Amino acid sequence: MQEVKKNQASDLEEGLSSLYEVIYYSRTTDDSDTEGLAIAYKKDKFNLVNEGMFWLSETPLVQSKGWGASYYRICVTAPLEDKETGVDFEVFDVHLDVNVQAAREGGIQLVLDTIEERGNTSVVCGDFNAMNTETCYEIIANKMTDAQSSAGGEYGITYNGYGSLAFSPFISSVDFIFFESDVFKVNYFDILTDTEEVTKEDGTSATFYYSDHYAVLSNVYLYY
Repeated sequence: MQEVKKNQASDLEEGLSSLYEVIYYSRTTDDSDTEGLAIAYKKDKFNLVNEGMFWLSETPLVQSKGWGASYYRICVTAPLEDKETGVDFEVFDVHLDVNVQAAREGGIQLVLDTIEERGNTSVVCGDFNAMNTETCYEIIANKMTDAQSSAGGEYGITYNGYGSLAFSPFISSVDFIFFESDVFKVNYFDILTDTEEVTKEDGTSATFYYSDHYAVLSNVYLYY
């Protein structure tokens, strides 16, 4: 999850507590940015081996903006161990910069470099703020497999702008799930376009969007 505020993280922890543990990190340590990233995992299925975060910048261990980024950007990591099999893998949750192409490219390359350094079987997911036609996408697609592409689906729109797309540059997906193709196989991929029709006080109806992005969902198998 991306753009999660502290009160939302608390709501998630409480609402999901019967099934999930939630890992949450803010994008800043001094509360100068109100948003962060979260990963939820099934606590009856996985052991959390470790957890952490780093900034997407040239100095990832200290609070910093990288490559001219407009905002502080981070990556949250969760190495998990399957309780039944003992097989482990690591989840990387990212939110790349919305305005600066160099920051997106530098950020995703840093994630890939971190994966290579740690040597763990890995999944990368998040809001890339880039379509599959951009260099940022190509950088990771050269190393990992896109679940949506592997499932054979079309690149449907994942940014909905709360129903207003008049000024959106995104005509296809910008939210992705990547995995290592030699160990993961995708079963299916879906973009969850659920909305809710609500009745306003004046009696008129309106469409309620849960977020300005649709959620993406993939079911994958890890072979070991």
